[in-house]
Amino acid sequence: DGAAGSPARSDSPAPAGAAGEGAEALQVVWWIKVLRDDPLRVLRALRFSAKLGFQLHSSFWLAVPFALSSLQSKVAGSRKKDELVKIARAGREPLLTFLD
Repeated sequence: DGAAGSPARSDSPAPAGAAGEGAEALQVVWWIKVLRDDPLRVLRALRFSAKLGFQLHSSFWLAVPFALSSLQSKVAGSRKKDELVKIARAGREPLLTFLD
């Protein structure tokens, strides 16, 4: 304790929410990797969310922009079209609820 050259030690707790922010950042990084590895998961997640009525976690949404270039370059247009058709088949009400 207090040795010369040692960094000062703080006994005060981390600011409120700091641990949660670190966990959220880690989730975003994880999602970025997952979505870049299989970018069609972006569209599948949208489809399941609309069809089954659940909300996607904010960390997913923060990661999506980082996967869009992979979705454009790695996934065939026909596969993207198939997912979009499946999303449309979820019906009007689930889509409107999802978009809300």
